[in-house]
Amino acid sequence: MAPKVSPLLLYAFLFLSLFFSQISSSPSAFDFINQLQGSKKGDRVKGLYNLKKYLKTFGYINDLSYNSSSWDADYFSDQLESAIRTYQTRRHLNSTGILDADTVRQMTKPRCGVADIINGRPGGPSEVVPNYRFYPGEPKWPNQKSQLTFGFAPGTPAKFFIPVYTALRDWHNVGHFSFQRTQYEHADLKFSLARGDHGDGVPFDGPGGNYAHAFSPTIGICHFDADENWVDHDPSPHSLDIRSVAIHEIGHLLGLDHSEVPGAVMWSEFEYGQKRRDLTPDDINGIRALYHF
Repeated sequence: MAPKVSPLLLYAFLFLSLFFSQISSSPSAFDFINQLQGSKKGDRVKGLYNLKKYLKTFGYINDLSYNSSSWDADYFSDQLESAIRTYQTRRHLNSTGILDADTVRQMTKPRCGVADIINGRPGGPSEVVPNYRFYPGEPKWPNQKSQLTFGFAPGTPAKFFIPVYTALRDWHNVGHFSFQRTQYEHADLKFSLARGDHGDGVPFDGPGGNYAHAFSPTIGICHFDADENWVDHDPSPHSLDIRSVAIHEIGHLLGLDHSEVPGAVMWSEFEYGQKRRDLTPDDINGIRALYHF
C-alpha cells in the first residue's frame, strides 16, 4: 500500500519544482546568440545586428555606423566574418569565421564587461607578450604609490567585504602593493553595485551577461551588477562567486587587460557555479612585468 502524501507537502514540492525550473531556464542577455548558430558569410539572418553590437561592445568591431533597420543590419558581412575569426583566435577556437557551436557556446557565457580589444588594439606596447595583456599606453599607478586605499559605497552588502579583502590580499602577496580601507569618497579603489545604465558608459544587461567591470589606473572604479546572484561561499550553478570575480576586476584596477590564457584569473569569461580564485603564473608575470619588480 502506497504511503499517503500530505497535500501541503505535495504543493510545496510542486512549488519548488516550478521555482527551480524557472531558475534553470531564466533568460540570459546573450541567449540570442544561440539562434544564430551556423550562420556564415553571405547569410542574412534576423538577429545578426545584435551579434555585431555584442562584438563591437567587446572591441572586435570598430565601426557600426548603421542601425537595426538598415538593409545590411542582419547581413553576414566580411566585417562580421573578420570579427568572428579574431574572436575565435583569441579564444583558441578553430578560426573559421563561421558561427559554429563551439563559438556560440563560448560567446553565451557570462563575462567581464571590459572589452577584449581597446581602440582597435589588443594591448599596449607589450603586445608581443603572448598571453597577458596591458591597456594601450600601459596606464598604471605611480611607482611611489605602492599603498592603495579602497572603500565600499554606502549600501554595499556586507557579504562583499571579506571576498574583496581576500582578493586584494592575493594581489598583495604577489606584488608590491599594500591595501588599506578608507571612506569610499576618498578611496583609490572604489567598489559598488549598480544595475542597468548607471552612467559610466558601460551599462549592465541583467543576469547572465556582463556581470562586472572595472577601469584601468588611475580611475579606480569597480562595479558589480546588482541583478546577479552573488554569493560569498560555494557558488551554486545559478550564482556567481564574489571572490573569483573580485580578483579579476582588481587585476583591471591595477592595470592588467584580459589574458589569452583560459585558466588565468584575467581570462574574460566566467561561468555560474565556477571558482577561479588562484592567480596563475600568467597573472603574476603580467603584474610584475607591468610594474617592473
